[in-house]
Amino acid sequence: MTAGLKRAVEELHTAFADVPQPARITGCTHCCISEEELARLVEVPRAELTADELKSYAWNVPDTVGTEADFKYFLPRIFELVAEGELQEIGAGWTLRRLKYTAWTSWSPEQMQAIRAYLMAWWQMALMKTARRDDTSAMDVFFSIVETDESPESYLSFWEQAKTLAASDHLALTIQFLRSDGEDSLDFNVYAPDKLQTHHLLNHWFLRPSVLTRLNSGVATASSDMLPAYEIACRVMRRILVAP
Repeated sequence: MTAGLKRAVEELHTAFADVPQPARITGCTHCCISEEELARLVEVPRAELTADELKSYAWNVPDTVGTEADFKYFLPRIFELVAEGELQEIGAGWTLRRLKYTAWTSWSPEQMQAIRAYLMAWWQMALMKTARRDDTSAMDVFFSIVETDESPESYLSFWEQAKTLAASDHLALTIQFLRSDGEDSLDFNVYAPDKLQTHHLLNHWFLRPSVLTRLNSGVATASSDMLPAYEIACRVMRRILVAP
């Protein structure tokens, strides 16, 4: 866990500290969660709940298990476990995307700010990670955030300002994986379905000459492992930018 992500976790605990512990949690016990797991959630203090005790809840909240109200109570602990590399069985992206099934952007300003700080710290950590060929980890993080927070401008701004080799590598990999079959467009629909406004924003950000310039510069310094991704990304960008 990075220092920034650790601070973001602490902010979450502070912002949600006053949310009362639920007396009872309901859920589908046929295939989503067991009666024993439901009981543990109200018996064990939030800070002591383990990934194993929270995994069924985190997988299904708030549709077939729990409610938005009790999710606010467990959220800091769930996100803390994600930051610690726990809940791998579910996946960080899936876990954090549970937010999109809530009205979290209408929660208190402190809670919204803490969530966005956490998402930004998670994104920053992803962009710092050394990339490898066919690595989609940063792209998965980014689109998990896009699905969760409908205001992705700040995350794109950080990507633009992050001039590290790793951030450029992840940019090349993202364009490589987003390219259409004809390599004449980028397909965002798989990751942000039915969000035309988001598609326009992403198209405007990705399809700029400055992005191609950054990719061209990266070709000269790319590792042999990453060079194919840069070559594909540059080819796609040139084809799109010169299209009538």
